[in-house]
Order: sequence, then structure tokens, then C-alpha cells
Amino acid sequence: MVDSDQVIKGVGAKANCPFILHDLRRTFLTVAERLSLSYVVLKKLANHSGKNDTTFGYVVVDVERLREPMQMITNEFVRMFNLKNEDQGDSDE
Repeated sequence: MVDSDQVIKGVGAKANCPFILHDLRRTFLTVAERLSLSYVVLKKLANHSGKNDTTFGYVVVDVERLREPMQMITNEFVRMFNLKNEDQGDSDE
């Protein structure tokens, strides 16, 4: 594992705004919520525990249940950034 501090500083400098890794989590969950995904799916995708939520503990969500919501989120990011699906990963930036 490399030291992520330099990468984080570089992203902040390139974006010309402060940046912390938690911003990625916040953005991911905000996009997911805007797609009207359920609270349970949001928590599972964020890998949050349900320790303080009794009802959450009764809901079983396997990885297959999360594939479609994750794809929806991915598609929304692609749309937001005006990328074509076939262009993903081809950028040097």
C-alpha cells in the first residue's frame, strides 16, 4: 500500500478545492440516495453496520441483491461525467 496523502493532496490541488477521502463516500451515498435506493441498500453498500438498528439486523442482503443498485450508481456517475461506457478506464487522468 502506498501513502495516500500525496494522492489526496494532488486531487485537492487539481480540483482547486479541499478534499478528503470521506468526500468519496459522501458523494457515492448522495448519488445512491438520489436514485431512490432503499436505506438498507445504502447502508450495505457503504458497509455500515446495523448495530443500533434492530430492524436492519433482520434484513438479509446478499451480494447479488446489491449488483443492480451498484450498476445504477455506476451508470449515474457515467452520465454525470458525460462518459461513454466504452470509454471507461481509457483516460490518462
